[in-house]
Amino acid sequence: NGTIKGIVQSQYEKQPVAGAYISLIGSSLFAISDEQGQFVLTNVPEGPQTLKVWRLGYQVIQQKIFVRKGQTLSLTIILKEKPLPAEEITVTGTPEDIIPQTQIYQRRFTEQLAADVGLFLKEQPAFTAVRSGGFALDPAFRGFFGSQINVQYDNGIRSSNACPNRMDPPSAHLSGGELQKIEIVKGPFAVRYGPVLGGVVNLVTRKSDLSRKSYFHLIATTGYESNGKGKNGQLSLMGRRDWLEYSTDILQKNYDDYKDGAGFTVPSGFHILNYSIKTGLHLANHHLQLNWHRAIEKNVKFPGLPMDSKKVINTLTAIDYSFYSNARHLLAVRAKIYATRNEHLMTNENRLNYAMVHAESPLFS
Repeated sequence: NGTIKGIVQSQYEKQPVAGAYISLIGSSLFAISDEQGQFVLTNVPEGPQTLKVWRLGYQVIQQKIFVRKGQTLSLTIILKEKPLPAEEITVTGTPEDIIPQTQIYQRRFTEQLAADVGLFLKEQPAFTAVRSGGFALDPAFRGFFGSQINVQYDNGIRSSNACPNRMDPPSAHLSGGELQKIEIVKGPFAVRYGPVLGGVVNLVTRKSDLSRKSYFHLIATTGYESNGKGKNGQLSLMGRRDWLEYSTDILQKNYDDYKDGAGFTVPSGFHILNYSIKTGLHLANHHLQLNWHRAIEKNVKFPGLPMDSKKVINTLTAIDYSFYSNARHLLAVRAKIYATRNEHLMTNENRLNYAMVHAESPLFS
C-alpha cells in the first residue's frame, strides 16, 4: 500500500489551516492537519481514490488521486474560505446582589479536632493566623487582622477582647463541637453585620431540629494527641418535647508542652473548660430562646511573650425572639439582646524575673 502526505492551506492568505479533516471516501482512513497544516495518511490501498477535505469556515473539496504501491504521494490542498452567516449576538451583564460567602459545615470541623476555631480557620483558603502559643490563635483574612475582621456568634453577638495584645481573641471561646456552621463573608459590604474592612466570620452554634416535635440526642467525642499529651472530650445533650427545646454542652481540653522536631520542649500547654445551656420555647408563630455560655481558660502559655495567661473567663448571655407572620407585607420580626463579659488575667509567674518583679495584668471587657 501507499502513503499520502501533504499540507492544507487557505486560498487567499496561503496560511496553514490547522484542524482540517482529511479522509478517503469509502474508507475508514482519516487524518487531521496539525498547527503547520500538515497531515499523513498511511496504509492507503493502491489505485484510484477520492480524497475529501473540510474545515469549519471553508468550502468542502473532493480531489481524485491515484495511489501507487510502495510510493508516497505529496499534495498541497487549497481550501477556499466560506464565512458562516450568523445573526447578531448581544452579550449583556448585570451585577449580582449575592454576597460572596463561604459556609463551612459541622462535619468538617468535627473531623478535624482543632485546639480552637482560630487553628481551624488557619487551614482555610485566604486565612492565616497570629500565633503566640498553642492556643488562642487570632485569625487574619486577606491581610486584615484584629478589629478589621468582624468575628461574632449567632448572627450578631460580639465579644470584645480584654487583652490589648489580643491574647483572648473572640474566636478562642467557642469550640468546633458547639458549632453548626461557620459563615465567612468576604469584603466590607455586608450591611447585615455592620461595617468592617476585611470581612465577617459568623460562628453559628447548633440549633434544634424544627421539623421534629420530639427527639433526644446524645453526642460524646474524645481525642488524644501524643505530642503534647493533648486530651479533649465533649458531651452534648439536645432534644425537643412539643413546645420546649433544650441543649447543653460540656467541653474539656488539657494540653501539655510539646516537643519540636529538634526535641526542644516548647512551653505551650493550656487547660480549657467550656459549658453552655440553651433552651427555647415554641408557641404558635413565636419563638423565644435563652443562651448562656461560659468558657474558662487556665494556664495558657505563650513562649514568645513576657507573660502568660493565668485565667480567662468569658461569659455570654443572649435572648433571641422571633415572630413569623402570615401577613402579606410582613415576613418576620426578630430581636436579640445579649451581654458578654471577658475577664483576663496575665502574670509572669513562669518567667525568670518573677523572683524580682511580680507582674499582674487583670483586664476585662
